[in-house]
Amino acid sequence: MEILSFSYRGTVVPIAFSRKRMRSVRLRVSPSGEVSLSAPFGFPEAEVRAFLEKHAAWLYRKWSEKKNRTNYMDIPFLSESGETFFLGEKRRVVVLPRGEGGEPMGEKDFVVRTKAKDPTVLARLTERKLRACAEEVFFSLIERLMPLFEPWGVKRPALEIRKMRAKWGCCKCEEGIVVLNLHLIKASLDCVEYVVMHELAHFLYRGHGADFRAFMTRVMPDWRARKRRLNEGLPAREA
Repeated sequence: MEILSFSYRGTVVPIAFSRKRMRSVRLRVSPSGEVSLSAPFGFPEAEVRAFLEKHAAWLYRKWSEKKNRTNYMDIPFLSESGETFFLGEKRRVVVLPRGEGGEPMGEKDFVVRTKAKDPTVLARLTERKLRACAEEVFFSLIERLMPLFEPWGVKRPALEIRKMRAKWGCCKCEEGIVVLNLHLIKASLDCVEYVVMHELAHFLYRGHGADFRAFMTRVMPDWRARKRRLNEGLPAREA
């Protein structure tokens, strides 16, 4: 992969450039602000540059928008100030010793039980508890949404939770598995629900064509708005 430097309005934007077996040039700005450009093998470099020039204003606008916001994937499970994100809300991580009775949780508290004081250990335990919460939330959503799919013969899928950098989820249709990104637990519940619905819909429609989009609109009319909110993340000052 090659890194191209593209300048616009005095700002240099790095672009990850690669050549692939494809028919046309593809330009993408990821939720975290990375820019990638793919072109067919043999596509002249001069035409690659011309393509960038043609889409310069769009590219700069999208890149600027992402750079002024923080993607949920880039928010640490435990910040230096002792906070975490859970279902779209910033929570104060409260450390209590194991075995101590009661959990005096405030509305914005997230209790982690340990005697350890090492920040690395605390971060790992916070992530572990978020994973447990994610498993509960994701399973609950799958259970709630399955009645929409069971009449079509869709079996209740197994769930895998992974940390991913490029996507919120994927569907292993042949294996009957839905894979969801652990970082998704940081987003608001309506955004999580959108991703679960999206992946379940792939058991009926493998691609993202017109039939898939029509189905999503029928069962979740505001899915595009939810997708946009999820991918926009948070204003950098709030992360």
